[in-house]
Amino acid sequence: MPSDDYTKDLQGELARYALPNPYRHTRQWRLLFVSTDGRMVHSGNYRRVVTATLICMGLLLIALAIITGLWLHTRNTLTESILRERNLSTTLARQTADQELLMARLALAEKNVKPKAPEATPAKAPSKTKKPVAPPAPPFIRVDAMDAQRTEDGSFLNITFKIANDTPEKKRIKGTLFLVVPPGKGETAQRCLPPALLKKGVPSDPGRGEGFKMRNFTNHTFTIGTDPGTLPFKEVTLYGFDQGGALRYKKKFTL
Repeated sequence: MPSDDYTKDLQGELARYALPNPYRHTRQWRLLFVSTDGRMVHSGNYRRVVTATLICMGLLLIALAIITGLWLHTRNTLTESILRERNLSTTLARQTADQELLMARLALAEKNVKPKAPEATPAKAPSKTKKPVAPPAPPFIRVDAMDAQRTEDGSFLNITFKIANDTPEKKRIKGTLFLVVPPGKGETAQRCLPPALLKKGVPSDPGRGEGFKMRNFTNHTFTIGTDPGTLPFKEVTLYGFDQGGALRYKKKFTL
């Protein structure tokens, strides 16, 4: 039992642990804690405390290594995604430039082709009966408005609009679309998306347009490559052809 004489109790404890233990062949070290009121507490085996501390430090190091590995993997994945996005943007810009070059060549070829002179034919007596002229096909789609938004660098213009089925039966319809842009500064020919020859401002090959099919409505987007700064045009014209190639819709929109 501890007494009130702290010094004597401490000396007794030290003397007791200083004597060799005949029943223990290996020496072990124990920590002895003495409080301010003189009470002594045995902490246990010193080797166990050190071992537990080393195990805890090892677990912390393993957790730190795992967290660092995950962070590096996430950063590498993000870097690869950014590089892939830049490559896709570069590829899209090149394709747009090639497309614009093709449109310019087509417009130049259309301008350089001279119409053949009609062959002289003997005059015929005017016939009294005139052939009836077929009425133009009614519109089968409707577009109310267009939304134009440019990218941050100003290199592309995205034109988005909603196409509604304008037929009385509301049956499933399909066809092709063209977007014709007026010439900008320093240009003489109109641009057509997708590229196609224009005949009096109207695409001459309906099969080259962007296809659509719907029952009630659908959304569509055209992307135009532009130079940074103010847009050189303020209006575009939308052409719609049915499955048979007949012009069924034409409307001019102001951006």
